[in-house]
Formats: sequence, structure tokens, C-alpha cells
Amino acid sequence: MDGLLISAQCNLHFSDYFPEKVNIHIKYIPESVSVTEASSVTLICLVYQHDSHLGALRWFRETEDGKEAHFYSESPKDGMKNDPRVVGKQEDNREYFNFTITINGVMPQDSGKYYCHKYKKVVSSKGEERLLSGVGTTLTVDALPFRPPTVTLKPPVVILQPYQEVRGFQNEKVTLHCFVSAGIVNGIMRWYRITSSRQEYIYSAMDTSSEKIDPRVRRTDHHYVDIDWSITIEDLTLMDNGMYFCELDDGFEEKHQVVVGGGTRLIVEEPHREAELTTEAMTTTPPLPRCNEHAVPWPICDEMLSSTGVGILSKSISEFGFNVYRILKDTLKEPNVVFSPLSIAIALSNLLLGTRGETLSVLNKALNYPKHFTCVHQEMGNLIQSDSNLLIASAIYYHSGLKLHDFFLEQSKEYYGVAMPLTNDMAENVQLINKWVAEKTQNKITHLVNEIMASAEMLLLNAIYFKGKWKVKFQEDETKPKTFMRFGQSSKKTVLVPMMEHDKYPLALIHSRALNAKVARFRLSNESSLVLILPNVLSPTALSQVQSKLKTEDFLDMVKQLNKEDESDVIVSIPKLNLNTKTDLKSVLEKLGLSDLFSSPNLCGMSSENGLLVSDASHQAVIELHENGVEAAGSTSISLSRTVYTFEAHRPFMFVLWDDRHGLPVFMGHVTDPSYGQVFL
Repeated sequence: MDGLLISAQCNLHFSDYFPEKVNIHIKYIPESVSVTEASSVTLICLVYQHDSHLGALRWFRETEDGKEAHFYSESPKDGMKNDPRVVGKQEDNREYFNFTITINGVMPQDSGKYYCHKYKKVVSSKGEERLLSGVGTTLTVDALPFRPPTVTLKPPVVILQPYQEVRGFQNEKVTLHCFVSAGIVNGIMRWYRITSSRQEYIYSAMDTSSEKIDPRVRRTDHHYVDIDWSITIEDLTLMDNGMYFCELDDGFEEKHQVVVGGGTRLIVEEPHREAELTTEAMTTTPPLPRCNEHAVPWPICDEMLSSTGVGILSKSISEFGFNVYRILKDTLKEPNVVFSPLSIAIALSNLLLGTRGETLSVLNKALNYPKHFTCVHQEMGNLIQSDSNLLIASAIYYHSGLKLHDFFLEQSKEYYGVAMPLTNDMAENVQLINKWVAEKTQNKITHLVNEIMASAEMLLLNAIYFKGKWKVKFQEDETKPKTFMRFGQSSKKTVLVPMMEHDKYPLALIHSRALNAKVARFRLSNESSLVLILPNVLSPTALSQVQSKLKTEDFLDMVKQLNKEDESDVIVSIPKLNLNTKTDLKSVLEKLGLSDLFSSPNLCGMSSENGLLVSDASHQAVIELHENGVEAAGSTSISLSRTVYTFEAHRPFMFVLWDDRHGLPVFMGHVTDPSYGQVFL
């Protein structure tokens, strides 16, 4: 038996036959076009043919050496990457097939020849071959009249300000966003506006008389001081129209360096005049669609922010985990609690992909993500793919009659997994879901749901399975029944449970005066650890006092301290455990302020249909602590500076299974009665 087992719970259709003779030609609109730097340009490709579903369409760009590089397609093949600034649109008219692309934030280096290639399907390893290209479109991008030179700073600092257009109204305010990849140590953050002939600074982080700033401009309220440099402009005027850039200037060296963002085009409009309402006007003016401006894909992530994204995800999931734990410890009646903050965060982040408006803001806040953190899904997807300790499967099950946006299905599949339709048979749905969970958790969780209502529109499900081993194993013949002190409603205050023991276990062990508790880190395989927090006081309220005092920042500081500590040989005695907790996630989310998800959420990024809401959300976690490990004892160095040499968990304690690689909690919980509902093996 293993040492530590933990689990929780625009495509084109190809034809197989392609005629040898096809009446087909490609037309480009325009065949040549000139635009100014930082603007947008639209290239149109019209394919005239009898059968518009004979193969894929892909845009390519001619490179300097005369070759062609993939630029954009709706379904890029392996190895192909879309330019993140491009928005594509396909439309099938009876006479032709329209494949239009819009390139935002063009630069002089984008100048060149662009081709729209038509492919046909073939029976080979490639699966397709080029059929026709046409003459192509020539794009010329003229540089702005004035723009300061951009020199790359020493890594890892980069500016995240992908080109976008922002609209505002006269006399109102607007926010322009800019993020950096790391804290600013020796540098000045500024914002400036491009006029017809010069740049005009409007904000500077350095308050000096030499820095001319606009008094209407202030730094926006933000979550993370060191990365968010967004600004808010008050009392807009029509003169504020133009391109805005944020820059980082190291400024302290003789040859100072500057990094500049991609720019934001601000469009200021006059406020809508209130027309005199008449009965006729009120009855003939159609209302705006329910999902007006919200039925759009999640914004593209700038890959340069990846290093910062991991840190944001770590801190956010840690804070989210402790918030959920505070709810569960007060609401669950069982003596033992185990849940997965990571598992729940993955499920909610998948849902976040389809939320818009106020629902997005509230869910984003509950997950402790910073505002406008567009890279959350890419970072979550990278985490899911990279952690060899975890087998993670996330799914949204939805009513088969519900029409979800294609872009949501594609993005959900890319980052989290395939969204799957339910059948019309309730019993079959229960069997389908429980089978899926069992497969994904290697049969550690086999029964997640008991029933599914016929009216269910959407279910959030997530399964996570962790299989780790102690770095240093416990000997099975050393496991013996020992007394565990429990403080519950039972009249019997002690219980005999199997205790795994070791007289020279290598531990990083510290004493927290603030918590009045010992904190031990047991190293596990594949860059993970089990952190146990054991109160020093033997009393019914000792654990609850630790729980009430322990804050997220306190725990993160303890992890840092444990990482610095040398391991010492410690006398260890901890209970052999089999914990299993099923959580009504719906009630937890309601206590987090997310009741709207189950009543009237804005899920326009998922579907434009009326009445869509989350029907239910389920979570189950299982933890098993047994003896086996991967290393023999005595393989670690001994520190003689220790004063604490015993760690005996014979009373209630907290635990966190910590992902050392990504710096976040995979599982959390507490134990007050190891014997509860268990049959020890």
C-alpha cells in the first residue's frame, strides 16, 4: 500500500472525398492597404466555390526570407500559433465563404504580404494540403510621428499593456490598465499621451516638480501594489482622445532604459442626449439584447506576464483556501474535515471563464484574483498540465438542449477540459458522472452524486487525485495502537488509534509563539509537503484558538521559515488516517457571497440563453496516510541546534498538503477524531 493517497473530487467540416476539378478562386479586399501604427486593420478573404466545407482556411504572412509563417486560423494545427492581437470571423454566404481577420495594435514591422490559404483534406499524416492562395494583400504600417525609443530592460521586468480600445463619455471617468511582471525597485512608472507631434506626460509615480502631470489622473485602486499601475482619468473631455502608453524608466543610470506598453486608444464621446419619451417611442424602441456586449470570448493573455501569473495564482488560491476553511470548520458537523482549495478554485475558474458583468466581478473577488487578471485561465491550465503529483479533471455538465458559445467551449477545453452535455435520463446522468469521477480519481472517489434533477441546467464538477509518498517511510511493524485525545460530544474523551512512529524522522520543525503550536513539515515525493500544526495546549479549545488566530499571511510566513530550517532527527508519532469529506459546495459558495450563481447570474460569456444558472456544485475529498515511502531513514543531515525533538500528534491538529513547486495549498483540513467512521487496515 502506498504511503500517501489523496483525492478530491470555429471548426470547418472536412469531407473524405475531394473532387479533382473544383471551380474555386480567392478574392482579397483590399489588395493593398496603408494604416498608421497602433491602429487596427481588417483584411478580408472571400473564397468562391461550390462547396465551402472542403477544407480549412488559414492566414499566413510572408517573412523576410521569402517564406511564409502561420498568422491566424480558427483551428490551428499542432505547432501553429495565432497572433494574439488578431480577431477572426468566418461567415458562410451562399456565393462565397468570408474569412475576415482584424489586427489590433499594428506596428511598422507588421508591414508585408498576407495570404489566405485554402486547404483540402487528404488521407496522409499531414491530414491536409494547400489547394489555393491567390495574390494576397499588401499591408503597409506607417510609424507614428513621434514615439520614444524602446529598449528592453533586464529580465524579468516586462510591461503588460496589450493594445485595446477604451470608450468613455465626456465629464465622466475611465480606467486605463497596465501591469508589470515584477516589483519596481529602481524605476519610475509613467503614463503619457501621444498628440499629433509629441508625447505629453499625464502621470508619474515620482512626485517632483520636473514631472508635469494631469491633476485629473490618479493611480487606480488595486490589489497588488507592485504590479498594477492602472490609472483613472476623471472629468473626460473631447480633447482627451488619443493613444495612451505606460512606461517604466529606470532613470537612475547614465544610459537609462525604457520599456513601453502596447498602448490604449481612448475614445471620448459626447453623452447621450435624453430624448423626450413619447408613448410611441417607448413602444417602438426595442430593448438591448440581454447579453449586449457581453457575448464575447475571454480576453487574450499576454504570455509575458507568466512569471507574475504564477505568483498571483499562488497567493489568491492560498487566501481563497483559508476563507473556505473558516466556513467549513464552523458549518461541518463531522469531527474531521478535508477539502481541496485547488480543486474548488479550478471548478470556479472554469465557471469564471463564462461570467460577465457584476457576476464576473463578484466571483473574481471571491477567488481573490486581481481585477483584469486575464491570464488566470492560462496559468491555471499550465498548473494542471505541469503537476505530476496531481491528476486533475474538471468538467461542466450542461443540459443537452442548452446552446453554449463555440468560443466558450473551445477555451474551456483548452484550459480545463471538455464541457459535456447531460442526457434526458436522470439515472443515466448519475451513472455517467460517477463513472467519470471514478476514472479520474483512480477509484478513490466512486460516488460523487446521488441524484440529478430533471430541471438541472448546469453542474460544476471537479476531481483531483494526489498520490504521494513519504520521502522517508514509516515501518509498518512500528505502527501500534496509541491513545488519541479527542474533544467532542462523545462522553469518551480518548480513543485507541493506530499510530505510525519513528524515532529518527528528518523534519523541519518550528515553534509558533503566536499560535502556541508546533509546526512540522513532512517532505513528500515530487516537490510537495505535508504541514501539520499541533497546538501545544491539551484542551477542548486549543485547536479552535489556533484556527481563529491563523491568517493566510501567517501560514505563508511559516512555510518560508520551514523552507529555511535544516532538518533534524525527531521522534515522531502521527495517526494512520482514512479521511473522507463530502461538501455541499453550494452552501459554501453562498456564504462567500456567490448566491447570485444559483439565482440570476450573468453567464453571457457561456451562453446567450435566458434563465441559465448553476444548478448544483459538488466537492469530495479523500486522504489516506499510511506507512510506505521512497527513501530509507538516515539519508538526511542532522542539525544539533534544535531544542525540540519530539512531534507527537496525539491530540487534534490542522494539516495542509502544500505544493512546493507552485506555492499553493492542494488540500487542507483538521483531525479531531481519527477513528471516526474508519476501518483501519
